[in-house]
Amino acid sequence: MNRIGEGLGIKKVIPITINEDNSGGSLNYPFFYKNPQYVINAVPANLTSSGQGTLRISYEGPDTSYVLPILAKPDHKLRLTSVGEDIRVIKGKHALTYNEKFSCIETKILLNTPYTVVLSNYETSILGSYKATFESDVPLEIQEILPEGHGLQQYRIGVILLVHI
Repeated sequence: MNRIGEGLGIKKVIPITINEDNSGGSLNYPFFYKNPQYVINAVPANLTSSGQGTLRISYEGPDTSYVLPILAKPDHKLRLTSVGEDIRVIKGKHALTYNEKFSCIETKILLNTPYTVVLSNYETSILGSYKATFESDVPLEIQEILPEGHGLQQYRIGVILLVHI
């Protein structure tokens, strides 16, 4: 788990390699759930904090990419498979000078409340090196949500049937 310190000037940059296994596409794609996902939680520095913090997430990809970070507030810390009306969503915005390969979210978030970040690349065919930058004015805990079945090993077990006659 990564922690980010005080102040928006302190950043945590996470390099991400997009390959065929984690290139899920936009919200409308059936494999959206494959996109890299993280749980973030704003942790107050002391008990007298106001209950909110500022979060900025920047996502950048290769020159030909079209990226969009998505911040959601589900009621769980599991991977998002889709985003329905029951989940509040904040989508990233592109820079003032139109630049498809860079997108950013800046918003207020509640302390001690888990949020899910989905790093979406609109085209599933654009593979390569991406980076996500997280900045906040309160400490954050960041934890990657691994794909279902990640790290599981498959074993083949033989079965012998005995038949009594």
